[in-house]
Amino acid sequence: IRGLAWPAVLTGWVAQSAR
Repeated sequence: IRGLAWPAVLTGWVAQSAR
């Protein structure tokens, strides 16, 4: 995962985890 891809992946993962 590249630097710019991190925030997007984190947001998606957190969104599913905080479901």
